[in-house]
Order: sequence, then C-alpha cells, then structure tokens
Amino acid sequence: MSLLIWVSGSDLFCLVEAKDGSEDRMFAAARDPKKSANKQAMKFVKDKASKKKGVKFFSPGGKPEEVPGTTGVNAYVLGPPRDESLLTDEDPVEDEGFPGDGSHGLTFAAATASDAAVKSPFRNSFCIRPEKAMTFMARGFDDLDREFFEQHYGQEPNASDTDAMKEVPDNAEWRRIDDEWLFSAESLALKVNRGINNTSLVLGFELPHSKKILLFVGDAQRGNWISWAKNDWLVDGEKVTAKDLLSRTVLYKCGHHGSHNATLAGKIDDQHLNLSWMGLGTAASEFTSMITAVNEWAMTKNNPPWRHPLKSIRDALDMKCQGRVFQTDRAPEKPDDVSDSEWAEFQCRSTVDELFFEYVIVDE
Repeated sequence: MSLLIWVSGSDLFCLVEAKDGSEDRMFAAARDPKKSANKQAMKFVKDKASKKKGVKFFSPGGKPEEVPGTTGVNAYVLGPPRDESLLTDEDPVEDEGFPGDGSHGLTFAAATASDAAVKSPFRNSFCIRPEKAMTFMARGFDDLDREFFEQHYGQEPNASDTDAMKEVPDNAEWRRIDDEWLFSAESLALKVNRGINNTSLVLGFELPHSKKILLFVGDAQRGNWISWAKNDWLVDGEKVTAKDLLSRTVLYKCGHHGSHNATLAGKIDDQHLNLSWMGLGTAASEFTSMITAVNEWAMTKNNPPWRHPLKSIRDALDMKCQGRVFQTDRAPEKPDDVSDSEWAEFQCRSTVDELFFEYVIVDE
C-alpha cells in the first residue's frame, strides 16, 4: 500500500488516486500561465467530489476517517477552529514566538509612478481622468457643466500663484477622488487577509501499522494551533488527544513557509501546543520537516521582506530533525553529530530535485 500526498505551496494538498489520468489533465491546466493554479486545483477537487456519492464534511475532533483507497490510513481533522475569535488570533504571545519574530509592520504600496498601472475600482463610465477631461467635455458638457468642472474638479495639479493665495483654491488637486480609494487600500487588504490563514485545513494522517503521524498544517497560525488542544478523537473506545498525535508525528509540513506565526515555540510541559510536542519517543529518530520557501526571493522581492523561513524556526527544525529538513531552495545537510550510516539511511529514502522533493516513510 502506498499513499501519495501532493503539496502545492502551503495552501493546498490532495490525495491523488491515479486511475483514470484525471490528474494529468489537472497538471496540464496548472501549466497554463493564463489560469490560476489554485483555482484549477480547487475546481479539480470540487469536480471530483461532486461526482462521488456520500461526500462528507468534517469538523475537528470526533472520529478519524479512513482514507478511501488505502488500507487503514486514518485522517484526523485538527483544524480549522470553529471559534471566530481564534480565526483572527494570528500572532504568538509571550514565549510562544521564536526569537527574532519582532514586529511585523506592513506597507501597502498600491500606487506606482505610472497612473496606468493603477486599476480604479470604479466603472469607466463614472470616471473622468484629468488626461481625458477635455474629451469628456467635448462630448456633451454644456457650458454650465464645463465651467463648474474647470473651476472645481482640480484639473490642474499645481495651482497658480493667484489660487495659492486663496484659503481654498478652486481647482485644488485634493478635490479629485480618482485615486482616493488607494488611501484605504492598506486597511482593506489587512482586514480581508485577517483570519484567512487560520481557516487552513489541518490534517494528521495515521499510518496503520506503525501509527506514525504525517502532519499537514497549511498556513495555520496561532488561533488554529491553540484550538487543537480542545479536540479529542475516539478510537476503539480510547480517547486520542492532539498531544498524543503530535508526539507520534514523524513528518511535519512546516506551516506558512516557516513564517514567524505559523509554528509555535515552547517546552514539552507548556499548556499550549508547540514544536517540542512533536516527534517524541520512537518518532524522534525519524522526525522530518518540509518547508516550501525560497529565502532569497522572500527577502529581496518584498518590502518589508518576508522572513520565510524565520531563521530561528529553521534552526530549531534543524536541531530537532537532526538535519532532516527539506526546503525548496536547499537540500538537507548532514550535521556533524549524525553518523554516516544514519545519514545514508535517510538519503536512500529521499529524492531532491530542483522542482520537488520526495520522501518515503516506511510503515512498520
């Protein structure tokens, strides 16, 4: 029995059942640069689901569900939380954050030096751009409208010396509202984004023989993490907790490209779930992490830069995983304190390509 888990960034993963070639059609669509890969992936999932009878929707906790097409692989639903306050709870508090997370201000630079690059949210029929003003006036403004427009619209960015002496120049630039919407864009963008990452689906896959857990958290941030401790699952009359699932985790798909608020720090005896709860006991010698991130791009292509992954999180994973960390832009590196035989055993189950990495987990 083999289980293939496909991860696209940190936003979506699918169980792919390769029987009818439909996955080839999806990848072909994803290669079309004119189409959104995420939209194509979601359409693929929805189309497949709509053709299946007995489609189910799950909430965190309850009973794990056996993954169709496998022999005894259980899926535990940990998130997203149902509590609205947790959906908007994004940043670690006190000792939950890793060193260096600091403050995370955001500057929204919607406007550019070229007006042509800025798309107005208003329909063209309701807009009169300064460069088009005379054309519009020639197409139907009567003399009264034209006079009012010329005097009060703010057609000229620089008022004359005579106008500058007035308390309020008739044609002051601020009278126009063409780009006024840009000043509220930052607030709107932050509000739209807030809580979105915490709606991430969080699943733990349990292998049937070894009971190893493969944990995929999407972009889950603090509120999502905190909610896991409130769930439990019933298996053969026994209660399974989130702490138990994390302790048996041998693969952690690092949340949100390794950003500051998508992996919580802490100690084993802390009340909040955190990285130290993962990969304990027999799972410790196999605990491995995957990070979808290109650090150079994240640090140089954005202002302020995206610290993906945050260095202290990457360092913590390197130590906990004993070097078994896959990152998009770099291959795992053998630490000095890991023996050659141990590293060779890890490498024989690993494939690292410039476009993907693959890792085999043995269920025994």
